[in-house]
Amino acid sequence: MAEWRRHGIDVLLRLNEAPLPNLRPLRRLDRNDTLIVWRRPKNRIRHLSPEQWAVLPESMHVRRVETTVAAYGFRTQHIQVLTTLLDEAAYSAESIAALYRDRWMAELNLRSLKTTLNMEVLRGKSPDIVRKEVYMYAVAYNLIRSLMWRAARSRDGDPRRLSFDGARQRITAMAPFLEILHAHSDRVALLQRLLELVAADKLPNRPDRIEPRAVKRRPKTYLRLTQSRSKIRAKLRKTHAA
Repeated sequence: MAEWRRHGIDVLLRLNEAPLPNLRPLRRLDRNDTLIVWRRPKNRIRHLSPEQWAVLPESMHVRRVETTVAAYGFRTQHIQVLTTLLDEAAYSAESIAALYRDRWMAELNLRSLKTTLNMEVLRGKSPDIVRKEVYMYAVAYNLIRSLMWRAARSRDGDPRRLSFDGARQRITAMAPFLEILHAHSDRVALLQRLLELVAADKLPNRPDRIEPRAVKRRPKTYLRLTQSRSKIRAKLRKTHAA
């Protein structure tokens, strides 16, 4: 957290069951909101280098916000989060809790990047090619997201409520026509139509949706390929020759 703050980045993270050492309450801001002083341990933490340890501040102020999550059919959970957003007037405890809830959007964004764009399996054979693959996936993802943002802005909507896969399909379908159109007015009209279609493809509002963490499609009964294809082919040739 200190490293991120040194770069001007605010942090919001969840506390686990084990209490963190060197946390001392300084002032209670609200019933479930406390300003805390977090002091640096006396001994250097092993996974930090001496250079990293030297730039850590002796202490830093953080807020501890407690919130209760009640979902139908599940036991109530009491969650504690730490944040560097210290201005309680600008960031209330309720807004901090809502911001932590939005962390689920990060999981959905990763799913769009890995599953929808098929980034789960990289096909490069060298580190340099793999890096280029990752960069190109990131470029494609950001371009789609930027177009979704423009589409939502044209309708005063929320870009997070738009379908990423729907936007990808529409961009793929219209890209060849955008390439062959030479007149500027035709390209602008088609792009405007693309934005309208993307903005109209809204996801249903499904808060607290529960899904099983399981796949429906059954795997094939074939054996797993645990060796390179060349080795397997050589073994098959020897077997057939014998």
